[in-house]
Order: sequence, then C-alpha cells, then structure tokens
Amino acid sequence: MLDPDRPVESASQPRLDTRQILETLLNLDAGAPVQRDFDQTLFTVRGKLVKYSRFILVVREIARVHRRGVLLKVSDSFQIVGQTGSGKSSLAKWYRDQFPAGAVDGRMHIPVLLVETPETPTVKSLAEAVLIALGDPWPHKGSTTEMTQRIKHFCKVCVVEIIIFDEIQHFNEGNRHAELLRVTDWFKSLINQVCIPVVLIGLPRSIPVTRSNPQLRRRFSTPYYLAPFGFETAKEQLEFRGLMKALATELPAGSVDVSSYEEAVRFFHATCGLIDYLVKLLDDAGSRGGSGPAGAVTREDFAVSFLRVIWGEAPPRLNPFGPKAKLRRLDKDGEPFEMLDDIARYLGRADRHKGCSK
Repeated sequence: MLDPDRPVESASQPRLDTRQILETLLNLDAGAPVQRDFDQTLFTVRGKLVKYSRFILVVREIARVHRRGVLLKVSDSFQIVGQTGSGKSSLAKWYRDQFPAGAVDGRMHIPVLLVETPETPTVKSLAEAVLIALGDPWPHKGSTTEMTQRIKHFCKVCVVEIIIFDEIQHFNEGNRHAELLRVTDWFKSLINQVCIPVVLIGLPRSIPVTRSNPQLRRRFSTPYYLAPFGFETAKEQLEFRGLMKALATELPAGSVDVSSYEEAVRFFHATCGLIDYLVKLLDDAGSRGGSGPAGAVTREDFAVSFLRVIWGEAPPRLNPFGPKAKLRRLDKDGEPFEMLDDIARYLGRADRHKGCSK
C-alpha cells in the first residue's frame, strides 16, 4: 500500500486537470456509446459504457458538486439510491476512474475517493474502510480519534476532492439503534471536518440512515432515485430499446434483433428493467455461442440463459423468452425480483410531492 506522506518515486507526470475533466462530464450527452477496452476473444458487454439518460443525470450532478468543491471550496453533498442491479456501483467506479489517482509533484493524489461501506459498520470499521481507500499502510492502527485525525490528514495531503461512499444501507443492517446513532454521529462529524463534497450511494432502505441524524438529513434532504428502466410509455420503450441496441452491438451477425419491440419487451420483463441483469443475459448467451447459423443467438438461446443466470426454477409460462410466455413483472413471492424495494415507503408526503428524480 502507498503511504500518502512518502514521496512517490515515478516518472514525472503532468498535474491532473480536474477542471477540464469536470467540464467534459458536465457537458455529457447521449451521443454514440463509448466502448472501453476489453478482451476481444470473449463476448462481454461489461466493458461497455452506454451513456443513457439516467446515467448522464447522475454524472452531471456528481460533477456539479465536485466542481463547486474544487472551485468554490463548497462541500455540497447528495444521496443516490437505486435497486440492486441498477448500476449504482458501476457508475461510482466509472466516475472515480475518470480522475485516476497518481503521483503529482512526488506525492500521491486521489481526486475521487471511493469507499465501500463495511457490513454492519462500527465507527472503527468505517474509519478503517476510509483509511484503506486512502492507501494507509496501517489502517487498523490507533484509537478512533487517532484514525479520524489520519483521515483528515491524508485527505488534505492526497488532495481528495470528493468522497463517494457506496453501499451505505449497511449502516442500517444488523446494527442496534444505539450503535447506528454512534456511527451516524461520527460520520456526520467526519463530513464536517474534511470539508469536501460527499456522495452517498445505496439501496432505497439507506434513506433512513441519513434521516436518523438531523444534520445528515439536512445535508442529504432529497435523494436521487436511479430508477429501473420502464416500458409503459412510448418514451420509456424508446429509451429501453435504444439501450438494448447499444448493448448488443457485439452479438454475432444474424442474431435476433434484441432492440425490436417484440424482443425488447421480453428483455424488460426478464430483467425488470435492471441493467445488471441485462448484461448477465447478453453475456451468458453471447459468450456461449448461439444455436443459429454461424453462432447467431436466438430467442431460444436467451430462454436457456434466463434459466441459467436469472431464475433457474422458472416455469415455462413465466420464462419471458418461452413460446407461450405470460409477460408480466416477476416480483411476486419466490420470483427473482421480489426483493425490489419500494422507495415510496421511505419518503414522507413532502418528499413525494417534491419527487425523487427519476
């Protein structure tokens, strides 16, 4: 691990141009899909970035608070919530990767600090997670007070510009109420002390975490909801079909047109509009080679992939790619999306009138 206080021996590197990167992100639009490098010998869409509208809105908001922190020293903060499989963590990692950590003037710089919240965190384990992300060679060393001081010191030395905490629903999982209050109180104090923008990411049930502390509630008043894709309106169908077209460009020639209405509606019901499940289906079918001519992927191949990667016990009538499929949301008891969490249950009437962004 790197010691942020120790000069880094490396070739001379130009100073990271944070402002220029932020200008690019703030002007992000839904142009041609951006493809990142990935192993061409295996079919996968996990290395592909598709700039769909929800992605753009979240990136712009992160970039906005990031830029205000860099230029105005304002420590704005906001919260992103979404269902499991909605792409929250992938988005956070992508944003971090736009500002790579590296040696600048002989010292380590970490513009975007991404911290994964430990399960059932205590004050000490959460502090350790932050220190690990910072590259502290002794993240477990010292009292909580000493660890907090090191976090402040390393954030300054490493020129941390924004902190993103992922999986913050862990705050509220298994913790007794008294422990939750201790953790959120320390977390609030840390945010106040480092004085840089903070973004929180988690499942909808992470909303009560920020509402359990008055100061956190004020800082993270209205969460942004990274909603699953829909398929009810013409606009939603157009958006989802555009996503399918962008994701499936590497499928073998002659494969079923997954962006057509007839196929896209099946993919929507098979995945409940969650991008991670779309990726799983496309990856599984594409990487195994289809049953059509020259390896073309057919609807029948996706029916088999659905059983492999989403719902192995699905009855034929509920396999969206089956010949007699009954297309509906698969969110009843025992079905793959029963775990989806209704965000409305965590919001008061005033929040619902203001509306989480969607």
